[in-house]
Amino acid sequence: MATWTDPSSVNTGPNDPVTSEFGTAALENAVALAEGASGAPKIATKNQSGSGTSGNENFNVTNFSGARFFIGVNSTNPSSQNLQINATNGSYGTAKTLFSVTQDISQLSLHGYVDFASGDFLCVGSSGVRTTGTLTRTGSISTLRFTGATNLTFSVHLMADGGESAT
Repeated sequence: MATWTDPSSVNTGPNDPVTSEFGTAALENAVALAEGASGAPKIATKNQSGSGTSGNENFNVTNFSGARFFIGVNSTNPSSQNLQINATNGSYGTAKTLFSVTQDISQLSLHGYVDFASGDFLCVGSSGVRTTGTLTRTGSISTLRFTGATNLTFSVHLMADGGESAT
């Protein structure tokens, strides 16, 4: 695995000579970036999937700056129920409702994004669903939790994406 060299630690001024240290950093940093080396900016996504019935699905998102999510929902006994999202870095804040399943909806598809720096989220989906809000959090987000109500079966595909963890 390549080693990330902070560009500010190598002479990069307009009149500085091109040194072997500079050349090595230039070559290795491209590889270190792609490999996700320690200290390098994150560009890779982390894919996770899970499903639940009337419970929680937790996703580890440590050291990422945001996440896209795709959710499929089936209501086995259509009634007014909620699917919620929550975040933690040690203790969970107040859960936020992504959508409420009404009695006339038995299936629903959703997708959305959570920005970990601000906690802001957006969720859109079939049946005219559009939800925005801000997750309650303290510091960086290490875990996203999706919670389904009774008789609500759901599957989540989460893609955490690059950047250092937000604080």
